[in-house]
Amino acid sequence: MGGCPWQTLRVDSDRFLRVAPDASESIMRGPACRTLRDASVLVLCVSLLLCLPSSTGAASIQVLDFDDLPTGVVLTKQVPGVHVSATNPHADAPDAALVWDFTGRPDLAYGGQQHDGGWSGGNVADFNTLGKGLVVAGPDPGKLLEPRRPAGDLIFKFDEKITSFGFSVVDVEGPEEFITDTGYFVRFAHAGQTLMEIDFVDFITPGSPYYDPTIEFGHHTANRINPISAEKLGTWAFDEVEIALGGSAVVGRVRYEAIPTPTALLGGMSLLALSTMRRRKS
Repeated sequence: MGGCPWQTLRVDSDRFLRVAPDASESIMRGPACRTLRDASVLVLCVSLLLCLPSSTGAASIQVLDFDDLPTGVVLTKQVPGVHVSATNPHADAPDAALVWDFTGRPDLAYGGQQHDGGWSGGNVADFNTLGKGLVVAGPDPGKLLEPRRPAGDLIFKFDEKITSFGFSVVDVEGPEEFITDTGYFVRFAHAGQTLMEIDFVDFITPGSPYYDPTIEFGHHTANRINPISAEKLGTWAFDEVEIALGGSAVVGRVRYEAIPTPTALLGGMSLLALSTMRRRKS
């Protein structure tokens, strides 16, 4: 049986796979070489698995809305891939996130959170882009939301890694709430560890990295907070977002980017390995 050049596979410390120049398919012939080649494919698949991060693939834009859910229902895991919860600092109110309707509910038109033919300001031109909203439940089931300050927190925990997160918000009164209350900030976390907290005042402060001149807070206003990227936060991904509400605001439609799990890539590797083994047996 003739000799066969060795194929060198090496995973460097920088996590890049390198194949030595002598690994040439064209010069590998004969049973011994075929055995080595088949083994090399299996080693390559294992090596690539070692090189993979915990998630991989291109991020996909997702829209999280609550339009198909009844107004007043408690939201938990009704939306696939996302667990929504709430905390309320007041002892007489539940820790619950409720679905809110911006229109067609005159019984809810008491605090500036109903559309009523138009908003008083903000950067949301098309009402329909809001969808239904989410509120922190208050003590009065008839009014749904918590009217006191601070109102509490809405928490989004994702099954997949997230690379950006944006949302709409209605009836954030403005600087008077930022100054007098401790609420109104967005907290980003990964694996239970806080990565960054951004105050709502940063969205309207020139010079802030999160400043958006189109945002106008105030009574009966509707604003869209553009997606904040993980890169801007100084990380590669996160899996939890907490929106703290200093008053009786409503969070509208959420947009985020999720990194798919490496299922498709792993499946492709498995097929490659199985194909190689079948060829060897034949």
